[in-house]
Amino acid sequence: MSDSKLPGASLGDEQLPDGPRIAFKLLDNAGIWYAVWKDVTEVERFDEGDCELDVYIDDAPDHLEVVLRHAGYARYQNWWNPHRDLIEHYIRFHNGQYFHLHVHHALLTGDHFAKEFNLAYLFQEESIARTVRNGIWVVDEQSELLIGVVRLIAKSQTPEQIHPSEVQRLRVIATEELLDRVIARLVTRLGLGKSAGELIKCHLMGSNEGLEQLVTLRGSLHKLRELGPLRALVKRLFCWLEVSWHHRRSLANKRHCGSTPTVAIIGVDGSGKSTLADNLCTVLKRKVSCRRIYLGGNRRTYGVLTWLWLVTFLIFSAGARATGLDTFLADWVWALWLRLEEAKAGDRIRRIRLGRRLQANGVIVIYERYPMWNLFDVPYLWANGLEVAQLTERSKARVKTRLQRVRASLDNTGPPDLLVIVDTRLEHIEARRDLNRAELADITQKQRLLDEFTFDDDSDNVVRANNDRDFSALLNTVTNAVNRATCSSSS
Repeated sequence: MSDSKLPGASLGDEQLPDGPRIAFKLLDNAGIWYAVWKDVTEVERFDEGDCELDVYIDDAPDHLEVVLRHAGYARYQNWWNPHRDLIEHYIRFHNGQYFHLHVHHALLTGDHFAKEFNLAYLFQEESIARTVRNGIWVVDEQSELLIGVVRLIAKSQTPEQIHPSEVQRLRVIATEELLDRVIARLVTRLGLGKSAGELIKCHLMGSNEGLEQLVTLRGSLHKLRELGPLRALVKRLFCWLEVSWHHRRSLANKRHCGSTPTVAIIGVDGSGKSTLADNLCTVLKRKVSCRRIYLGGNRRTYGVLTWLWLVTFLIFSAGARATGLDTFLADWVWALWLRLEEAKAGDRIRRIRLGRRLQANGVIVIYERYPMWNLFDVPYLWANGLEVAQLTERSKARVKTRLQRVRASLDNTGPPDLLVIVDTRLEHIEARRDLNRAELADITQKQRLLDEFTFDDDSDNVVRANNDRDFSALLNTVTNAVNRATCSSSS
């Protein structure tokens, strides 16, 4: 199928599924010219997921990001953007898998980091011919073979870097007639000698003997060079340092181009919050930077001040129980408890603020648990016992004032951008773990609070995820919700 009509004309009658490949239908409808220009065979398995496509769009239209965002693709970039805006990354997470579009506005190739060659000179004064494969525009076989041959040479600085698998991929489409036309183009554009053309033809028509000799042709690509050897080396070094630095910080080498959403996962103990947070992070970290932050109040997360108030509180509460909990000691116990709760709230606030800073830098933040007054991870349950406490009215008033201060400090952190409520029935929790009497009572009480709490279930920012059945379905639901929130934050 030739590209003789307007972009998208030959796809106009085809109904593409409303999945990740809808991006290509929307590009056509928006009149944006594109073509998958390398590793073209990947379009055959694009629907399977965990797939990357290199898409060439010569001029970057202003509405490109809007079009792809409507298809569920958010824009990401490397932390240190080595190729400026010549290569953009649009990624969609769908049903626990990623779909990654490398959008090139220049035909850059070469070293993985440096990309020191630009293939535009090969197509000077000519448009790239394209055809349709599996409902997606791709470069035609001659362009695919031409680009593949040059990339094979450009990416191989040593004989060990010549990959027979890449040669074999080119052999699949390399007919003798097609090769003759490609070599003629290389002779015309690059001044390739006859012997070099024969060498290429010999290896692409089936001979693996002396395959390393293709490295000797790298010098003939000087007309395509955009970076000299020294500048390419410096660029490689900076990219390597950047990747290593963020790897040490447990971050991927890509971040969102804007402010990402914060995701909070809440639920009763044993509902599957930790498992969901772990798996969600695993899915996202395969491609983008993601940080999981635990906001629970267990003693592994306490700061120094919190530990100080905890030890003091335990000592005084033990003394109060030993002496019959008289009013004087009760006042002290409640005062120390408030100090402890303030310190715990301060720990949570610091971790929430850490997440906000990461969010501003394009990192997707997943909070496991989140302080919500009248619900979880706040001193609400303790406060319910205030009326029956053995305290003077003056002390009760002072406690209420301090509780309001704790509440105000937590409320000032603001809600998460996406709230995921994990619902799990008690019998399923009991089947997964052994519960003692205290744990059972605590879970029952928290489940009652969760049932009574009013959520805006019609809001796109609240997702109720049921963990009674297939966990993969739960993960898919949450992954899709996070992707929608990420695209919304791009707008």
